[in-house]
Amino acid sequence: MTVRYEEFSVEWLGYATARLETAGGPVVYTDPGRYGVLDDYWARDGDLVVVTHDHHYDGDGIRSVASEDATLVIYEAVDPAGIDRDVEPIDALAEEYDVVRVGEEDRVDVETPAGEVRVWSVPVHNDPEGPNADADGSVAHPPGFGCGYLLS
Repeated sequence: MTVRYEEFSVEWLGYATARLETAGGPVVYTDPGRYGVLDDYWARDGDLVVVTHDHHYDGDGIRSVASEDATLVIYEAVDPAGIDRDVEPIDALAEEYDVVRVGEEDRVDVETPAGEVRVWSVPVHNDPEGPNADADGSVAHPPGFGCGYLLS
């Protein structure tokens, strides 16, 4: 499914993976690759790839969307050692791409061949008293587990 507004398009590829593009501008991917959403998808056109938290980290998914000169912005709490599936270390991706680690409230200006992208990380979590909490207040996304991104 693709949504367009003037020269901006967002193509939802599945789960948390989306491809964002402006006419003549950079291509950005969010959380590429989990749950088979990128099976048989090999675009390699992403100027910027952002990863929000552990269960969206997938080196194979990143490689299927990232161009050879892509920048990866990965939340600092993403830790492959603590992920319950076989994933490569972020350092392995850093051998191929520029990798920037960000905290919950950072700003990074990413230069791409198609122009600059300003990236702000923002804190996100489920409210322990909200509709996504268990009876004991536990949530799938507690504070500090992940972040969101604002792009300009």
